[in-house]
Amino acid sequence: MTKKIACGLFTLLAAAALQSAEPIISFEPGENWRERIGTGRTKVEIVAEHAVHGQNSAKVFLPGSPHDTWPGIDLRIKPEDFVDGINELNFSAWHQEKETMGINWRIDYDKGDSIFGGTNVPPKTRRRIALTIERKDADGNAFRAVKIVLYRRMPREDCTYWLDDFRLDVASRKFTPIEYIAPKGHRPPTAAEQAAGFQLFQRHWMEHVFKNTKPLPTDGAPVLNATACPGEQEPIVFSLHALANLKQVTVTVAKPLTGPNGHALPNTAIEILPIRCLDKKTTYPSKDYYCDLPVLLERRAAVDIPDGESKSFWIDIDVPAQTPAGNYAGTLALAIDGKTMTTLPFTLRVLPFTLEEPNDMFWGEYYYGARNANTPEEIKAQLQEHMTLMRKNGMTSIGICSGPALVKDSARWENGKASFTLDENCNFVLMMNLYFPLGYTMPVILLSDVGQSFCSQFKLVVGSEEYKACYKAFWAAMQAEGKKRGWPEMIVQPVDEPGWRSQYDRDLNLTLLKYLKEIPGQRTEQDGPGDDYFINQAGPWADMWNFNGAFGNADVMARVARENRLAVLYNCDVESYRPEVGRYVTGFFQARSNSQGYYNWAFMSGSSNPYDDFDSEHGDFSHIYPATATEPGGPSIGWYGVREGIDDYKYLTTLRNLIDRKKTASPTEQAQAKEAAETIGALLGTLRYSPRIRNAASFTSMNLPDGKRGVTGILKLPNDWPFQHYDQARAILIAQIMALRGSKPTATAAAPKLAVTPQPPVETEKSAPQSQFQVVIPIINTPITIDGDLSEPAWQKAGKLENFSLATGGVPLRQTHGRIMTDGTYLYLATVCDEEYMDKISMQVTENGGQIWMDDCVEFFFDPTLEYKGYYQLVVNALGKYTFLNQFNAKKMKPRIKTAAKLGTDSWTVELSIALADLIIPGQSFGFNLCRERRPLEVMELTCWSPTGSSFGTPECFGVANFGRRSLSLTSMDALQLGDNPITALIRNDLPTAETFTVTAAWNAGAAGETKQTQTIALQPEQEGTVNFTWTATEPGPVTQTITLLDSKANIVDRLTTTPQVTQPLILALSSPFIDGPDWQAEIAVNLAPERRANLELVIRSEAHGVLARVPLASDSHFTLKISQGVFNTRENLAVQLQDKTTSKTISAVNCVVFTP
Repeated sequence: MTKKIACGLFTLLAAAALQSAEPIISFEPGENWRERIGTGRTKVEIVAEHAVHGQNSAKVFLPGSPHDTWPGIDLRIKPEDFVDGINELNFSAWHQEKETMGINWRIDYDKGDSIFGGTNVPPKTRRRIALTIERKDADGNAFRAVKIVLYRRMPREDCTYWLDDFRLDVASRKFTPIEYIAPKGHRPPTAAEQAAGFQLFQRHWMEHVFKNTKPLPTDGAPVLNATACPGEQEPIVFSLHALANLKQVTVTVAKPLTGPNGHALPNTAIEILPIRCLDKKTTYPSKDYYCDLPVLLERRAAVDIPDGESKSFWIDIDVPAQTPAGNYAGTLALAIDGKTMTTLPFTLRVLPFTLEEPNDMFWGEYYYGARNANTPEEIKAQLQEHMTLMRKNGMTSIGICSGPALVKDSARWENGKASFTLDENCNFVLMMNLYFPLGYTMPVILLSDVGQSFCSQFKLVVGSEEYKACYKAFWAAMQAEGKKRGWPEMIVQPVDEPGWRSQYDRDLNLTLLKYLKEIPGQRTEQDGPGDDYFINQAGPWADMWNFNGAFGNADVMARVARENRLAVLYNCDVESYRPEVGRYVTGFFQARSNSQGYYNWAFMSGSSNPYDDFDSEHGDFSHIYPATATEPGGPSIGWYGVREGIDDYKYLTTLRNLIDRKKTASPTEQAQAKEAAETIGALLGTLRYSPRIRNAASFTSMNLPDGKRGVTGILKLPNDWPFQHYDQARAILIAQIMALRGSKPTATAAAPKLAVTPQPPVETEKSAPQSQFQVVIPIINTPITIDGDLSEPAWQKAGKLENFSLATGGVPLRQTHGRIMTDGTYLYLATVCDEEYMDKISMQVTENGGQIWMDDCVEFFFDPTLEYKGYYQLVVNALGKYTFLNQFNAKKMKPRIKTAAKLGTDSWTVELSIALADLIIPGQSFGFNLCRERRPLEVMELTCWSPTGSSFGTPECFGVANFGRRSLSLTSMDALQLGDNPITALIRNDLPTAETFTVTAAWNAGAAGETKQTQTIALQPEQEGTVNFTWTATEPGPVTQTITLLDSKANIVDRLTTTPQVTQPLILALSSPFIDGPDWQAEIAVNLAPERRANLELVIRSEAHGVLARVPLASDSHFTLKISQGVFNTRENLAVQLQDKTTSKTISAVNCVVFTP
């Protein structure tokens, strides 16, 4: 189907969802369904059960087997089915097994190829499955299905499916456009620009320039400069905004880059690529997409640019390996319709050294092998082309997705030995033969475990001793074959992403990992989310831990290092439109996380037309877009982002190697080496590090007036590095390399002059430090029916738990909405979990009491006494199955619990009740939290109502739930400072009689220890009163403040815990750690009461120059610091001190590192 989308107009036929009026198969009486469906040996009954249309459905029995089988049925597609744009077949599937079951398909097309797929169906959950029966390639050639095989892949257990309502549809999938809203403030064109018909401007190459992007007043003329080593590739990018319809716009090299002694780079070393916009899904399984996203560096010589649109041009310079060092200059010509309109100078600085590649980094693409190649010669030629491109882009490894093919009937398993003959023309063998000759340096990962299929030929049962012996023998023989042929080491992955699969697959993966580790020298790999299964169950048997999109926390990564395992990351930019992600995750992030590499799906993969993200359920994964008869192809911006990140790491490696070589050099050189090592550490320390990368980059979202969705700004990771910081950091590494290579001390710059200017005081609102996470539990009069449906009116009155955050802080990709109420007998709880990928959520645990936390789930936490001594934990998955855990003691409890769940189109709901008496809550308040584990497809997302840090089970971090109003609160107070801090607690007596309350206040300030104070207050019913405390802070930092209200019998009535900060007396904030121009400045804030500032002054000093400025405090508390003259050194340790003017005693000091690129 041809797709036409104008942003803002949703014209995709999916919006209409033209469904056939009647199904083509519904198994009703008189219907000749056998004309369409072939059953073979599969048992199929027509029954009046679980029908969607009419009265009947097909009950299909798919038996399990200890051997590898593929039971199923065939569905015939007729030529006459393809009318009126029909391109899809969908049907309903349902089963009532205890566990989630898979269903697979193979679609055979008329041109001889097939496409395989599959999905999971939870028990007793109707799932609509849609299959593409007509697809088109990039050249418009149609491929029509002739047969669909529905089957289960190698099932070990029996399963019965009820299938019904097979329909022919037109693009039933709906896609939601997201429009880019360009910032306002278009720079008016000059007369010369207006006459030429265009404006030139420049943004960083990692920034997307959309069609509607316009040059801003801050955008100057393009400055086309690059710096590179011999053998390195480096980009320069500029953009053109059309003021008229421009035809056949070309950018060519008018004068080659020419440098020392007239040496010129050949024009073939410079590739000029217009950046093409494509509609791209936000993530490959998403129904949302960005309209006209700049993504493809197109190998097209000339382009048309309509009036009012912008287009970027990517100049890629490939510096030949033997290029002499020096400065090179050349000229580009921009022509329109054959006429040169302007020329642009561009320069290249070639450095006098080559980059050194690390010998321990796994950078690789997942790769199936040759596409659409038929002969061995074509296969080998395409493999050589692809593998050469990958290696040139910095890849040191490959994740090979096609296993070794064996010659038919060559497999032997005799007398405890495995033997076979490899097909010499298969993708795997040809890839392995090319691997070392093309310069790859690291082992490969094998994602296709042929050992399993080898054993299945002899009908061996997994888990049997014979299977184990055969499996081990096969891989031992394959290992020996690889050594004999001079192949790279093969690290084996038994099961792909088992954490998102069934319990059978998880168990199989663990079993096979254990088998493999019994083979001397055999290393293993596991991939998936860093959950409990990954870390604690499969982890001990895997040498390489390949985390999906996010590393584990600090403890996990320390364990990886301690156990000498390999930590790598994968799939942070599957869609390959995030150039900063590619650069960061392969470069400075690797150095900051001390990890060993990165893999990405996939070099060249996807559906029929890689230029159309809507012709299959999962879009496309092409990092290189293939050339076709009508498309010139080209790399993606994400792919070249990966290259630049690897180059960043190579600069780091080159410097680190130099540092190592200087350890035995002269004292002067050793001092230089120490300086360089400290510079690396300081550079990496300026990053705001998070172990999560996948889906962390974002535009700024906008809600448009017409209800449509939009974004603006730049696609940016939250790592505190603007795009230019990457280049500045590289420039600093280059300066350090040059200094060490020259063996000359770095010249010290003259002391700069600073301007320190007082600023007006900052007004701050006083607010009470109440816990943000409090909820009042309404009391209802009627019981609730627990059925997963929240439409009962009582739920409208429930207390709300909203605005969930990541457990460790930050905004989640999908929100959770909690509700709580009571009828006095039961506590009623509900959650609505927003979910884009409903067909991907994990629902494997189908019995109460199981490991529910291995699924998508919500977790309710109760601390009945507010004493932080333990908690009850109730975990519920999307099937409504639950586990209750007593985390107070080992006592077994059986609280009265009812649960139900309901699956929607874009969310899932849990509803439950739990007997209040079984929670043993003694007072009006209790500790409470609601958390969620979200794990469909992408990075596992851990979110909380009240953030807990790395562990959900931290009662000190729970919120508080109250039956009615709170009896205890805090009144407004100033921020905590060093010295005396007044604190006032407001007490309310909600008891029916007069009461004398005891109020205790405790402050725990770490090394300063704990301080306690106690007061009493007598109140009549409904009366309020206050008690006052004074706490003296002796050092800055966090303090845990706990106010507890007890009645006359010492029962806890309420407790309020907050974690305020005792403010640092001196705060220094830099506009940037990189001093890159006159706009750089620092903000200094003094947080002391006015009477404490007497006789104090600010002293600003640097390690290289000593005291640079002295500023008396007087009545000022905020200052701006700027450089008025001179510069700092490349790396300068800067200190701001608060000193007593009489004694010169330092009261407080703040140190930082600044860089001058």
